[in-house]
Amino acid sequence: MGFGSLLALLGVAAAALPVLIHLMRQRDLPRLTLPTVALLERAVTESRRRFRVRDRFLLALRVLALAAFALAAARPFVVVRRSFDDGQRASLAVVLDDSMSMTRRDGGTTLLEEARQRALRAVADTAPGSEVAVVLAGRPPRLLVPRTRERELATRALRALPDQSARGTDLAGAIDLAKRALAGARHARRLLVLSDFAAHASIADAQLPGHGVAVALERFGETAPPNHAIVDALASIDPTRAGEVSVRVLVRGAPGEELTVLAERDGVELARAQTTLDDSAAGSVTLHVAFTADSEVPGLVVRLTPEDALPADDRRPVLLRAGTALRVLLVDGDPSPSRNEDEVGFLSRALDALPSERAPVRQRTIDADALSLDELDGADVIVLANVPAPSSAVARALAERVRGGGGLWVSGGAKVVPRAYRAALGDVLPAELGAAIPVDAPVLPPRPGLGSARVARLLVLEPHLQAKVERTAGDYPLDVRGTYGRGRVALWASTLDDDWTDVPYHPGFVALLDEVLRDLGAGGQPPPARTTAGSPVELPTGTRVRLPNGTLVEIDGTLSETGQAGFYAVLGESDEPRFVFTVVPPADESELLPGPLPAVSDAARESAGGERSRRPLDRWWFLLGGLCLLLESVLRQRGPRPGLAKGTASAAAPAPASHAGTSSTEPPGAT
Repeated sequence: MGFGSLLALLGVAAAALPVLIHLMRQRDLPRLTLPTVALLERAVTESRRRFRVRDRFLLALRVLALAAFALAAARPFVVVRRSFDDGQRASLAVVLDDSMSMTRRDGGTTLLEEARQRALRAVADTAPGSEVAVVLAGRPPRLLVPRTRERELATRALRALPDQSARGTDLAGAIDLAKRALAGARHARRLLVLSDFAAHASIADAQLPGHGVAVALERFGETAPPNHAIVDALASIDPTRAGEVSVRVLVRGAPGEELTVLAERDGVELARAQTTLDDSAAGSVTLHVAFTADSEVPGLVVRLTPEDALPADDRRPVLLRAGTALRVLLVDGDPSPSRNEDEVGFLSRALDALPSERAPVRQRTIDADALSLDELDGADVIVLANVPAPSSAVARALAERVRGGGGLWVSGGAKVVPRAYRAALGDVLPAELGAAIPVDAPVLPPRPGLGSARVARLLVLEPHLQAKVERTAGDYPLDVRGTYGRGRVALWASTLDDDWTDVPYHPGFVALLDEVLRDLGAGGQPPPARTTAGSPVELPTGTRVRLPNGTLVEIDGTLSETGQAGFYAVLGESDEPRFVFTVVPPADESELLPGPLPAVSDAARESAGGERSRRPLDRWWFLLGGLCLLLESVLRQRGPRPGLAKGTASAAAPAPASHAGTSSTEPPGAT
């Protein structure tokens, strides 16, 4: 504690004045001669007792008031260290870890909520005119609030953060983002990092700011509680059990721990099993559940019991493959009893060989003569393989499906009449169709598996302005793609069998089909069946997605709101799910052991602790002095008046000396 004006402390001596006055009054007390000594002695004793207590209390209040005013005049203060709160304007960047490990409970609340409250206090404590930026450290790092002087914006953004998260941790990337946010700051730069600093976060690899930036690292959750988790869950059709799906669940916890795994769908328990973890703290169980395709979300949830401090990793969504298939309608323009001679024979066999780790493709084949409006329903991608131009009604239906987000692939052949196609689908196709001409040209650019493929005949294509030529046959466009509404359309100038080209004989034909069909499906590249929380998912602009919490979002090319674990549905025109994919948390987020903190320079640590600042106390001393005077005034006015007790003789004026008996009294004279 210190004083701004030491000379003013001399005024404390004035507190002795009431004491001196009080003593002087007692020395000057008059002596009274009373007629009845015995009666007066009793009255004086009672009066003296009452007034002595009151006088001493009044004396204490007056002394304290004078001392308080003297101390207030000396401008007292205390020296404090306040984290990033020295009363000066600053540019503060707050890095808040919103990863899954921060959602574990510590007492009655989560670490994420504790860190959010700390961030709110840090923002509120900044001096008026300061700049504030907020960066989230859940993978990928995001700039929640760019540097601004509007502290209310940061406050609202922090309060609106979701309470749960399945993201991984990227503290190093978040710190780099915070450093960029502080670049060009107008005031003293400060960085506050709020996290559990778990070992998986690799904070030791982060490059903290150098000279000129104050750094403070605050850890939440000093100790790591026991934690068990679902590491992975895989579903597959069980060939030994008709109508059932086998779900293999991998779990982790403490060695010897007994866990129960449940499979649920739409809130109904389907199966359960128990496992005891081995010495490596790992275990697995296989659940057999009946599968029906009548659910809007074709999947289930597996969970562990009992729940622990981190419930987020005790549940995991599992997608059943049959619900995420890309539905492809193959329209055969030249059917044949022999599959080897059929127009879509090569195409159908290639679809059966597509990679199993991707969302499966469910194909259906019809003849060109059977193409009707009813056949188009339920198809995500329609392939017209050497098919004559459709009727006007079918052409209009095709255009509407593509405009709404569907895919259309048209290949050449002897039955394709360019003029008829221009009349039926001229606005939908990405190029003008011309006559078929013979060529002997390689497929360019050479791709793995198609390096020696050649084209013998093709339709001459004149791409539209916005179309993209993916491949050529020599100098002629071979693979042209474009958009129509929310959907995509592709033109293949040659055939999809071996009539005009040898492409189907090359191993790259399977990869080519996988690329084209998934580019056309759902108006663009359909998402993988499973992705990690926080990973962006590329989807066409305008695609509507239903999040696990039921919120509908319309994206602009990339779905970035993947921080919650669960089922995500890509919706069609009528809000029916066209594709469903799952988002799962990263396994390393279940490791809660704290890791080492990076080294912080002495200068950065000293500054982060808050510069020594003076907190004035004069107002409190003034308040105390005023309160003492107020109490003194009230007590002095409401207290008993000087005199003897009721019913006794009053002290009279001095009596003649000849009166019998004398007595000296202490009249309750006020000082």
